Amino acid sequence: TIAGLASAALASWYWVFIYFEGELHAVSVLIPVVLGFILLLSTWTEGVRTRFSLGAGVLLGSAVLLRPTAVALLAAAALWALWLWRRGVRQVLLKGFLALAIATAVVVLPTALRNYAVSGEFVPVVSTTGINLYMGNNPNATGLVEIRIPDLGTYRDCYEYPALLEALSEDVGVSLSHAKASSHFVGRALEYIRTHPGRTARLLWKKTRLYWGAREIAHNRAPEYVRLESSALQLAPVTHASILALATLGVLSAVVSRLLRRGATFEQEDRSAERQWQVLVLVSWSVGLWYVAVLPFFVTARYRAPMVVLLAVLAGWAAQWLWRQWASRKWKFLLAGIAVGVALYAVMSVDYSGIRTDPAHHTFVQGYAYLMQGRVDDALDLFQKALDVSPHHWRCHSEVGLIYLRRGDYSRGIAHLRAALRTKPDYAPAHFNLSIALSHAGDLEESLRHAEEVLRINPDFPEARRLRDELVAATEGAAASE
Repeated sequence: TIAGLASAALASWYWVFIYFEGELHAVSVLIPVVLGFILLLSTWTEGVRTRFSLGAGVLLGSAVLLRPTAVALLAAAALWALWLWRRGVRQVLLKGFLALAIATAVVVLPTALRNYAVSGEFVPVVSTTGINLYMGNNPNATGLVEIRIPDLGTYRDCYEYPALLEALSEDVGVSLSHAKASSHFVGRALEYIRTHPGRTARLLWKKTRLYWGAREIAHNRAPEYVRLESSALQLAPVTHASILALATLGVLSAVVSRLLRRGATFEQEDRSAERQWQVLVLVSWSVGLWYVAVLPFFVTARYRAPMVVLLAVLAGWAAQWLWRQWASRKWKFLLAGIAVGVALYAVMSVDYSGIRTDPAHHTFVQGYAYLMQGRVDDALDLFQKALDVSPHHWRCHSEVGLIYLRRGDYSRGIAHLRAALRTKPDYAPAHFNLSIALSHAGDLEESLRHAEEVLRINPDFPEARRLRDELVAATEGAAASE
């Protein structure tokens, strides 16, 4: 049909889907899983078949394992089943939804059992729900990914979670397991929401703008800057704003068509239109409840991308409606639909986020990834590009200084490490590396000052303590020889 072809075309040319596939990201798996789930669930409009309901449950369980917020789709299925039941499809609740729920639980159960065997605690999928909720609801929360957790340190990825857990245990005075730490973070988040209702409301509004807005919000990488560097992604013309505008037009056209169809005499056409309406309700509720599930946390492109494919389905309805107006020569409706679509796109393509992503940071992240792979020359090239854009990028200066230090080019290393400290004077690693570089350059007194500064910033730094002791001995030896 026109709707299916239009939806497929939009999804195929949506550059973010291509980007995530190139990243080998879970989003690329979630997209067909979500589509398959909706396809199997939509068969309930023609009668419940247990095998289709079980298949939908298997797909939903897989989606939950990939992205726990996918449990929102179970809520959408429950509401839709209740809605169908009230409209006369009586077997949906008992036969359809029960099979769906059981199959979902069976898929998730092995992960829950494995977690229990390892930790002795009930953790259905992941133990990071609490920290993610707290990242979205704390004094420093912005609606985006914020790696600095108040009073506890940083949380860039799962590898830093053990250190964060240790800091939390010290903060509360008792050793916490992963599950208990998650519960503790949930409690902190809920307490912040309770005591700061005004700021929470403003955060929710900001996250709503970010979620539905034109920008593709960065996580650890900035997709929009990756697109600028990729000719393939630049050739893909479809954006979130275009899909959202057409999806909105699709819902509006479906509502208008349903209102105009009341009292029609074509029974067979009415049955087909009724099934389409029922599926549209399922898709719309799925999109809405996924947004509600993400809202308490923070917004990134990867969190909303699985639902964009369902927006493409709704957009397909708009394309089909416009085609029908053309085919039936209903020019007024066609022109009105085009005008509404253009107006929606004009509004939705405006960036209301107020976010200005730093291109230098994006380049630095790429360079750091090369550095971790041992591709030092490639990393150095990207770090230099980042410094050309942002000459005061202290992380770049620090990493470049360390590279030159390891290569024995102490003068360049010292210059970059000093530049890093001018912007970030409390960055202990830069002081430590500068101390080493200065000692090799023969400036023992300044080297000692930087070693002592490291210990002032971070007393629990054994390498810096050993370096300080060696420098004290060397300084005293030099003084004695004079």
